[in-house]
Order: sequence, then C-alpha cells, then structure tokens
Amino acid sequence: MKTIILTLALFPILIYGQTLEQDIADEYSKLNQQAYLQAITELVGVDCINGEKSKDEWEKDMFLSTTNSQQSKFVLNLIIEKDLSVKVDTNHLKFNIFDLDKNANNCLFVMDDKCLFYSWYLPWIGSPKMAKRANKAMGKILKKNPTHLLSCHDIFGLLYMLSSKIYVYDLLKGKEYELDYYMHNIYKNDK
Repeated sequence: MKTIILTLALFPILIYGQTLEQDIADEYSKLNQQAYLQAITELVGVDCINGEKSKDEWEKDMFLSTTNSQQSKFVLNLIIEKDLSVKVDTNHLKFNIFDLDKNANNCLFVMDDKCLFYSWYLPWIGSPKMAKRANKAMGKILKKNPTHLLSCHDIFGLLYMLSSKIYVYDLLKGKEYELDYYMHNIYKNDK
C-alpha cells in the first residue's frame, strides 16, 4: 500500500517533466502556418488600446511581405504559474512570429487577443544594445537547429527546445541554462 501511495505522489512530478515538452510538440504539430497567418492578418493595424482598425494598408503589406519569407519562425508562447512551473499559453493566439533576415535584423510580431505588436527588436528588451545582444544570441541558437523556438514575456531571455530539453539564454548574464534550473535558481532569486 505504501508503494502505491508513494508512486501516486511522484506521478504528477513525472507527468510535469514530460507534459511541457509534449504540450509544446503537440501545439507545433497542430499549427497550420498558412491558416494562422491568415487569421492574424486581420489583427494587423488594430489599435491595442481602443480596438479600432487603421485604414492604412502599409502595415498589412509589410506584415505579409515579411512573414512570407522563408526565414519566418513561429515562436510558441509560454506562461509561468505561481508555483514557478511553466506551461503553454492558453491564449487562442499562441504563437508569435519571428523573422530573421539575411542581415541578422530581427523583427518580431507579437500576438495578443486583440491586436498585433510589431517591433524591430524584442519589445521587452528595451534598448538597442540589448537588441544587438539578442540578435547575436538568436543567431547562435538558430545554428544549433532547435526543434522549437519559445517565448515567455516574464523571462528576460530567449527560449528554445533542443533534443526534448528546454533552454533559456539569459540576455543579462549572457549564459544559457536548462529551463528547470533557470526557474528554480535564477528566476526565483531575481523576483
């Protein structure tokens, strides 16, 4: 009986370790890139505060020309729970679109329920110096050929999945960590 109780007590921990990676793989396998692009095209030009759509078509043209390139990557959003666990965002727009052009000029389209943000560099980075560091880091990450690119607005870094493990490249420290280590040793202490 004690063995069964102990096994049941450990079971959620084992599931958690497998579940996030599996959830990420499931979300990417369900992604229909063309349908997703078509759905978010409707959000281009929508003011995030008042919800009104701009009549100016240049944003839509720029979005479509950028996202139709072969360099566009879909980046799955993750969220952090109160217990420091990480899970896939439940928002119906779960993916951001990251575009890296041949000159390593990154731009990111960040989705929200109501609108689409556009930035020449990741909006939460805040400075051109950090943007340059992020561009270099993203170049290094892409050379590793990650399985999936990930994003979490609460983590000041770049996330990716490689060989069923999730990594965080901390932009402030310039170091890379496995996600579990980062959450319990870096993120927890920085909060």
